[in-house]
Amino acid sequence: MARGGGTGGRPIPIGDALRTVAGRVTQTDLLGMAEISAVWADVVGERLAEEARPSTLKDGRLVVSVPSSVWAGQVRLLSAEILDGLRAAAKTPVTQIEVTVRR
Repeated sequence: MARGGGTGGRPIPIGDALRTVAGRVTQTDLLGMAEISAVWADVVGERLAEEARPSTLKDGRLVVSVPSSVWAGQVRLLSAEILDGLRAAAKTPVTQIEVTVRR
């Protein structure tokens, strides 16, 4: 049994936990994420890469997680430049950036 984050800490069957994780993994372009992760710091710069992390990629939409709304604004402000940089540095097509604040 595993402890479920959305179950109030109650144990959930491990099979249910694994199905949830597997569903998330299959919905993400893993090869594309590996490529983007490899070039991320070069594209966005070391400082931004410390705070903004690519987390998922699906159908050309890259989700980037950040620690605060201030960093979210920074990524949104630079999103056109980031997209251009990713197009130049990676073969994986990224057409949109969505920013989420980590909790």
